[in-house]
Amino acid sequence: MKNKILLVGGGLLCYLLFLLAQLPADRLLARLPLPPALQLDGVQGTVWQGRVDTVRWQRYSLHAVRWELLVSHLLRLEPAVALKFEDRNGLLGEAQVAWQQGVVLRDVQLQADAGWLVMQSPAPLPVVPAGTLTWRDGALTVTPQGVCQSLAGRLIWQGAGVTSPFGPLDLDTVQAQLSCAKGRWQAEVKQSSTQLRTEGRAEIGNQGDYQVDAKLFPASSLAAAYRQGIDMIGPRDSQGAVRLKQSGRL
Repeated sequence: MKNKILLVGGGLLCYLLFLLAQLPADRLLARLPLPPALQLDGVQGTVWQGRVDTVRWQRYSLHAVRWELLVSHLLRLEPAVALKFEDRNGLLGEAQVAWQQGVVLRDVQLQADAGWLVMQSPAPLPVVPAGTLTWRDGALTVTPQGVCQSLAGRLIWQGAGVTSPFGPLDLDTVQAQLSCAKGRWQAEVKQSSTQLRTEGRAEIGNQGDYQVDAKLFPASSLAAAYRQGIDMIGPRDSQGAVRLKQSGRL
């Protein structure tokens, strides 16, 4: 008798999972309490796998987002999806997103054009960047309150450079090792080119407060306008570096 009950119960569970997997994603999302600022346009597919043409959050938008429900995580009672970003004019890459008393990102591989990222800024910036940014082997855990618990991965800006009112500036390659501690987002930055070398640390808090502590090593090939600007920061040390130490609020 007990075996029959278990068999019937298992069959009902499989049937319910089958129905859930075939449920159109747009019907389910229409009943979920999504944040008012979040808009999903062009939802296709099922809960199992599908696509969103456009994801809008406040003034930001992301196109061609695909998802697939990860069965192995469901068996562990840990909802998770595999996401792929295929916006050719914006963000490319993939990541696993899970919900465990907050949001967990694993196996993050993202790539974006530097110019597209600057366009996401809420205020216009007086620079035109060049190059591609990549976040490799990334991982992130954020609490329901939006506080960073853990952050890992390396952010690489290849072919880096900017054009400003002072002229073009070649940065070559910029690398940042990402982390967070006590809710503060942190980055250890290194950059080197024939015009400028930089090494330092930056921190940003959840309230928008930031701290920057870096050393700038301008080369003789750096344009005079940039060298004069760096010299205004402070005196050079015995190695020819200028210390940049700044804090404020974004």
